[in-house]
Amino acid sequence: MQWTRTGTVTVTNGSATVTGASTLWSDVGTLNPGDILNGPDGKLYEILTINSNTGITLNSVYLGTSLSAQAYSIMPIGLLPSTLAQSVKTTLATANTALASTVRYDINSMGLSLTQQQNARTNIAALSALDVGAGRLSKSVAGGVDVTLTTVEASSQFIELTGTITANINVIVPAAARLFYILNVTSGAFTVTVKTPSGSGVAAIQNTRAMLECDGTSVVNPLTTLGGSNTIALQGATPSSGTGIAFPATQSASSDPNTLDDYEEGTWTPSIGGTATYTIQDGMYIKIGRLVYIQAKIQINVLGTGSTTLVSGLPFVNQIGSSSSAGGGVVEYFAGLPSAFLGLNAIPSNSQVSFAGQSAAAATMPGAMATVFQSGTRIDFTMVYQTTA
Repeated sequence: MQWTRTGTVTVTNGSATVTGASTLWSDVGTLNPGDILNGPDGKLYEILTINSNTGITLNSVYLGTSLSAQAYSIMPIGLLPSTLAQSVKTTLATANTALASTVRYDINSMGLSLTQQQNARTNIAALSALDVGAGRLSKSVAGGVDVTLTTVEASSQFIELTGTITANINVIVPAAARLFYILNVTSGAFTVTVKTPSGSGVAAIQNTRAMLECDGTSVVNPLTTLGGSNTIALQGATPSSGTGIAFPATQSASSDPNTLDDYEEGTWTPSIGGTATYTIQDGMYIKIGRLVYIQAKIQINVLGTGSTTLVSGLPFVNQIGSSSSAGGGVVEYFAGLPSAFLGLNAIPSNSQVSFAGQSAAAATMPGAMATVFQSGTRIDFTMVYQTTA
């Protein structure tokens, strides 16, 4: 079944209500409670109710930043469309009743033994649960021994594991290809692994909902088990070659201090401005969240009107603050300096590096910037500082 992406959504942090624009959620006919909303924050949310064409209610509150007119997608969880599901249920119930009547009262015409009659009724009942979908299962796995789910239990799209566990255990599901969701609300400092009888499995983290896939042999995480040459692409990012996590080219900054929202590698060009010319002018950087690591090599050919104290061109502005919060670094190599210096730092609220110098013993670091550049000067340095986002 296709995912639903028509229109846009407005979401509010801490609210379970999602409002659509140009959406046709109730008219689509393929959406059901229990389907999954892939929200603007990149997280997955179970849909509790579909209220109208432009309104749905989530089973939990929205955790991301409040946003409007955002792209989204709704992922069907494998259940049949609601109208078709009801028709199938009705048809199966009618067939079950008819078969039960036939095998009881017209055994000769059916040619079935009593055992065959019972098997037929059992198989039809199981078909109803498996094909229409058993919905949600809450299963206690308390104790310290493995738990095997029956075929009907494992057909549930959402499986909640409860109870206090006293040892590492396996929850064993049939080796049948399907997609399902596990919510592990067990207690006890032990691991629950969801696996097939003969294959491998995935550890279900406590108090976390996870989407899992049985590929017919083992249970895997479809969001991370992508093979040796694929990339997990976060919302807005483009997958590339190799294995890793791709962040968007333009950072989608998070207000949560515990959320990593950016990673970037690149080059920058150190400069002293003016009419200076250079023999070497190389720079690279790595940005992880707000933290920026830089390397630079700069050698002056002719100073001209270039600065004698500052290197400009940092790839990101140093965070807003005072000198006490400025970044710092070390010089790895130098040659041709006009004076001695002690260290370097990123100027607050700026994209420049300054140097502090002292030619004799002193109680504190000097406040004035040192003169370090002249024609022929070379400085290689590294630095770490924080940017604003």
